[in-house]
Amino acid sequence: MEPLIWLEAHLSLIMVMSELWRLMVRLAGINNATLNISGGTLLNLGPTQFKNQTDDSTLIHVSGGTLTLAEEVAIKAGAGKLDIKVSGGEVIFQDNLTLSAQDQLTQTGNSTIRFQSTSSLQNDGIISCTGGTVVFEGDHTLLNNGAWQFHHVELADGSALNQTGVSRINIGGNWTNKGGLFTSGANSVTLNGNVIQNI
Repeated sequence: MEPLIWLEAHLSLIMVMSELWRLMVRLAGINNATLNISGGTLLNLGPTQFKNQTDDSTLIHVSGGTLTLAEEVAIKAGAGKLDIKVSGGEVIFQDNLTLSAQDQLTQTGNSTIRFQSTSSLQNDGIISCTGGTVVFEGDHTLLNNGAWQFHHVELADGSALNQTGVSRINIGGNWTNKGGLFTSGANSVTLNGNVIQNI
């Protein structure tokens, strides 16, 4: 049985790990919570729920290692803010990800974000990837018209990415299709990088 971590609000947890952990995250209250992962493997087998109050600002920062969220990453009951920052290592979403208007997912450096299985990405906030690679594995649907900025995008063999619910996504790096299916409908993909981009 893996070690179990229960993280409540107003705590900062810095983890440098060398074994498999299971994380049950419930962030609630009027204080901020921070989860920093700089190495090892962290696995949450249940839903990742953020039930913040109005003044909360929850931060998940992955600078190394692997964070896997096996079930839905859900929106809060309150009006707090959720930031997921990926500056190194890998974050794996295996279910739905929902960002409200005040939330953001940022990616920099030589990092990887993977969307696996079947999911929807509902973005009313900001997705800002200025480095790293976002890999789509499985069937995924992009929804809502928040800010969609990816750096490198990769469609894995057998994957399907449906953009019919988003008017425009931006790609600052390369677009690599390794055998996936991309459906944009009447919507657009803008290549807005500052250097030569490969498709």
